[in-house]
Amino acid sequence: MKKVISMILATVMVIGLVSCKKAPGHRSSRKDNAFSWMKIIENDEIPDDYEGIILTVRESNWGEVCSTEDYWVSSSYDIYNDGTIIETVNYNLSDPVVTERTLSRDDLGTVYDFRQWCINDEPFADYHEDACDGVCRSFGYYDENDEYVSIYSGYTYGNSDLTEIQDIVYFYFPSIDQ
Repeated sequence: MKKVISMILATVMVIGLVSCKKAPGHRSSRKDNAFSWMKIIENDEIPDDYEGIILTVRESNWGEVCSTEDYWVSSSYDIYNDGTIIETVNYNLSDPVVTERTLSRDDLGTVYDFRQWCINDEPFADYHEDACDGVCRSFGYYDENDEYVSIYSGYTYGNSDLTEIQDIVYFYFPSIDQ
């Protein structure tokens, strides 16, 4: 009986190891990604003279709230041309919390590629998800006139392109508290 149990456990472990992807929180190489909009950028492809925000990701609490509690209201992530990502977390009663990190070159390239794809192809012009719970997200950028341009606003449960960008943000801010 002990041999059977040992063999079953060993088999389960082997199957688990073979079928597992990379550990949670591990950013895969962009070369392994199959997103249609993604390409490997060269160092000089992101314009050096552009010092603004490449992409802004915002998350808003659309859940039930109580005005007397200090609940999470929203978070915004501004991703700059130099790889800086600034998180601003807003609460109902407390002061905002601002944190800064630096993206890897690959992650910055992924964000840049995503932005350019959205500018050129407008892939989310007719995209919509029917949901009404939890966290709403919005993605956008600032154009050459410094005006905000919305890429998408709504739920992102079923879209791997949007969740890829979310995963980049979550990797740099793993303690996102929603």
